[in-house]
Amino acid sequence: MSTPAILLTHALSLSIPSTDGVRGARVLYEQFLPEHRLAIGVGAELRESAMGDYTGIRSGVSGTVRWFWRRATMTGWYVGGSVYADGDFTHDDTDHRWLSTALTLGVGGEFGYRFQPWRDLIVTPCVGLEVHRDFATRMPDWTRGGFTAGLEVGWLF
Repeated sequence: MSTPAILLTHALSLSIPSTDGVRGARVLYEQFLPEHRLAIGVGAELRESAMGDYTGIRSGVSGTVRWFWRRATMTGWYVGGSVYADGDFTHDDTDHRWLSTALTLGVGGEFGYRFQPWRDLIVTPCVGLEVHRDFATRMPDWTRGGFTAGLEVGWLF
């Protein structure tokens, strides 16, 4: 008796709002498990969060799970969740000193639709909610929530 072959689909996506002109990027790699209709992903981001007299850099990593219903492919309606950790670093260029450093830990949920308009090109708009906690070195820690809206463009392979 032979074991069934596991068909894995992969996706690599760029979050369009994260580019903020050309000042940053968030990239997400996903692997699809068709028997569970799950896409499991890891992401990384690096972006400039301040400019002018200040330099701000934000970098981080994330883990994502998306469950696609009604299909055994990485397209169609889905619900998902994510966890992430980011570091924020702000430098005063005029005084040549670091102002603050913060660590952000967060969780989020999202709902969206992924479509495949041409060949293996994928477009994924989504909306969701998130809660995160900022741990800062020179400011009080604080927790906040928010509404999220996103748009990813990527490629299946």
